[in-house]
Amino acid sequence: MKSVSQSTVHPAHANRTLVLFDTSLRPAGSTSSCSIATVPTSLRPFGQRRSKYSSRMTWLSVQPDGGYYLVGAKAARKSPFEGDGMGTVSALDRLLTRTKALELSTGFTEPFYDIDVANDLMLPARSDQGASNRGMVKRMAAGGCAPALVFEKAMKLTPSHKLCGFGAIVLVAMTIASRNFSRMGEPAFIIPLSVAGVAYLLAIRELLSAQKFPKHVIVFGLGLAALWHFQFLRMPSGPDDDIHRYVWDGRVQRLGFNPYVLVPSDPALARLHTTETRTLNNPEVASPYPPGAQLFFRAVTAMHESTFALKVVFVICDLAIVFVLLDVLRRTGQGEHWVLAYAWHPLLATEVAGSGHVDIVGVLLLLVSAAAFVRSWRAVAAIAFGLAIAVKLLPLVLLPLYWKRLRVRDGALAAIVLALLYVPFLDHGRIPFGSLGTYVQRFRFNDPVFATLERVTAPQVVAGLAVLVGFLTAIWMRRRYAEWSLDTFAWPMAASLLCAPVIYPWYMLWLLPFLRSTTNLPILIWTLSIIPTYYVWRLRTLGQPWVVPGWIMVLEYGSVVVAAAIIALLRGSRSGTLPCSRDRVGQSPSQIT
Repeated sequence: MKSVSQSTVHPAHANRTLVLFDTSLRPAGSTSSCSIATVPTSLRPFGQRRSKYSSRMTWLSVQPDGGYYLVGAKAARKSPFEGDGMGTVSALDRLLTRTKALELSTGFTEPFYDIDVANDLMLPARSDQGASNRGMVKRMAAGGCAPALVFEKAMKLTPSHKLCGFGAIVLVAMTIASRNFSRMGEPAFIIPLSVAGVAYLLAIRELLSAQKFPKHVIVFGLGLAALWHFQFLRMPSGPDDDIHRYVWDGRVQRLGFNPYVLVPSDPALARLHTTETRTLNNPEVASPYPPGAQLFFRAVTAMHESTFALKVVFVICDLAIVFVLLDVLRRTGQGEHWVLAYAWHPLLATEVAGSGHVDIVGVLLLLVSAAAFVRSWRAVAAIAFGLAIAVKLLPLVLLPLYWKRLRVRDGALAAIVLALLYVPFLDHGRIPFGSLGTYVQRFRFNDPVFATLERVTAPQVVAGLAVLVGFLTAIWMRRRYAEWSLDTFAWPMAASLLCAPVIYPWYMLWLLPFLRSTTNLPILIWTLSIIPTYYVWRLRTLGQPWVVPGWIMVLEYGSVVVAAAIIALLRGSRSGTLPCSRDRVGQSPSQIT
């Protein structure tokens, strides 16, 4: 059934009502008609009925296909429905034509739901009006309607209750995972983290099913996220996590050295090391991080030279993302509850508050760029975008999204800022790239596409193809979305990452603020299906190669393929469904087909 938001009753028919009542369709053995009710002629919404109407029994005309229309009723009239099977596109139009001929007053309340099968009785419970409509469902059961009786208990929980429940599950699971953080890669860490991922997916389902959640629910959800983030923050980083390299890079800069030139394993530099930098990973190569990240390392270590100080600043960046994201959601008219889709993601706590990765700084700058564009602060948007590239090169593939949406002078300003960041690190007039070439040539992790293409061409060529794929995806998204949309950010970066030589779990951080629609669900699945790759950390402690087992890759990428296939099938079946299978708000009867 389609419905509109409001309609009034003509004064001439104030005492006449439209009635849906069919005694021939009462359940076997029932002494009363199987029916539900709505309001009288005033057609007030369920949640706004006065107490004087609470004792009125309301009625449902049960049709062979299970559908019905909700109306006000003062008297039983069967004639509007004689010979009408209801389950057709034109059912409502024919009904309105007949009621007009019978001079019955008609109108529409706030939107209701099209109930065709038993499972559809769950729909009201997922909306903001679920609580107010639940009384109607109870009266259905009292009147003898079997479907309502079966699902009455299931409909007691509101979407807010469910969301908070899933948040509590994530909290417990993440707390267990944090206590086993030093055992990364073992089942004691991976299993609770995976449980948190499942609960997170169920929470996403609730976020998709309702247009709005109360503000106190959002605040409560953010409070839960803060609790498990704190649990990981207080845990020490792994002995060879990247954060130890950050401390080294910041330290040598303050001592007057160039991190793009120094090799940490050089015996001559032994005196420069501290207890936290001696265990940094890949000490045989210079730093690969762009200049924006390098200056960030220097600034933080100037305040306090420790991994914990870096982690605290990373968590502050994480918190800043929450506030910027809330601002974007408000200004674009999207539900503020979508901030929980970002804040609750399990990888956010493990890789920002736990291990501490500089990617979160780039994510913040990229989101600031998007938020500034929404506010029409185009110069700020351009500069923030350039700074994001200066932290990690991945956002470079988003250039087509900005093309001709920014003024030429804004783009030039961003380019100048990016170039100036390299000036302190110039090596005899040359732009430094550190170990970036070594990274492309030698480093591999979780790279099925790159490994396949590398068999037929040079790794540098494949790396270039990864960038090209990201560019082409951005161009395609630009054409698909004529207006500026944050939904376009995730796919280009995800496409480029898919073809990259290294795909670590923390690379998914770049995608998290931009996953708020069903279009991005396959990417969302990927950010969770990558969790089993932590098992490689366990294999390394056993002396085995730093290689993701084949079965884990099948699980990781197979989940994404299956999710994409299911979404495509659902969309196909939905497009072939009768138009009257969903409610629309704000349409007149003439628009309903």
